[in-house]
Amino acid sequence: VDSAFAYLEELRQQDQMDVNTIEDYVLYAKEVKGLSFAKDFLEQNLSEGLYSVDLLDALHEIYKEMTVSHASFELFRNTYMINMRERKRSEIELNLGFIKAPDFSLSNLDGDVVSLSELIGKIVVIDFWATWCKPCIEGFPAMQELVDRSKTSGEVEFLFIDVRERLDTKSVIRAATKLMEDENYQFNVLIDRDDEVASAYKLDGLPTTLVIDKSGEIAFIGNKRPIEHLEFEIEAAKMNPNMFTLSVQETRVPTSRMTSVALWVERRIDPTLSAIKTEYDIQ
Repeated sequence: VDSAFAYLEELRQQDQMDVNTIEDYVLYAKEVKGLSFAKDFLEQNLSEGLYSVDLLDALHEIYKEMTVSHASFELFRNTYMINMRERKRSEIELNLGFIKAPDFSLSNLDGDVVSLSELIGKIVVIDFWATWCKPCIEGFPAMQELVDRSKTSGEVEFLFIDVRERLDTKSVIRAATKLMEDENYQFNVLIDRDDEVASAYKLDGLPTTLVIDKSGEIAFIGNKRPIEHLEFEIEAAKMNPNMFTLSVQETRVPTSRMTSVALWVERRIDPTLSAIKTEYDIQ
């Protein structure tokens, strides 16, 4: 353990660590340096913009091992979500040239027309797929689980847009319908007959998943795997930088870091999202 940690520490000092090696570093650091060291290391790296849902989960486990209050982790997690949301917003706008999701109207397998503009006020998850795309279909069981878990709140709408097909439209509809029926998928499948929506979103590969926030802005674009990461992106899309007002009394650390020591936090949640108002004493 000591020699493995020493090797990883050398990589860290040389700034040669990726997310995977950081995960290993944290595991060994817990044994060699202790939980407090591992906690501070993760907090610093995540606060500086490292994107990793797995490392955030690892931090949560350390908080629980150290019996740090759940409210403390929630503060860190929510602040992290907002920071990542802002970072991704800039990246999406840079890569696509826009942040507002282009509107569209497409027919589903039942012949009903679905328009994105009619879903303003909901989180919209768009899964671009094709009947010939094996990785797309392999991800459907997990997506069905996510669809089922999201039904209760009614806050999230899932659209599965069939694009870039090689067959005529009738054949595509038959194939998509058969797949949904054979596997009992409860998906709202839309047919992008002329790939106009795929072009509007500058789609460059399949599968691709988007998360659109309640105001109609793209909050995430990428791969839906693992499904826990997509759940994180959906949760982050529900938040905005004005959602929390934090009153921080600093004692030992810079306020620029997302820390959990000696903080009085008043968290106010926008009444349009929740009627809850709580005040935490973070220890």
